[in-house]
Amino acid sequence: MRVHNEVTGLHHPISYYRTPAGVEVDFVIETRRRTSSSPAHVIAVEVKMADKWNRQWESSIRDLAQSSGIRVTHMYGVYTGSRACHSV
Repeated sequence: MRVHNEVTGLHHPISYYRTPAGVEVDFVIETRRRTSSSPAHVIAVEVKMADKWNRQWESSIRDLAQSSGIRVTHMYGVYTGSRACHSV
């Protein structure tokens, strides 16, 4: 992601998010900065090393989406299984 960000010249800040309960979102990519009239827009990505997607892993992304001052425009779950899943 960092290489793509640099090569394309996008230079979007990439970070992570930790909920008050200690659960983390692996990658948070800021696509539009926060202004006085608009929340920051971000893409949230959760990455897991597993053969099957567990819907519980979505809770951290959904928690981020409920935060004030931020708008999650896209949510992605990436895992190493072979089955496509479209639930996030």
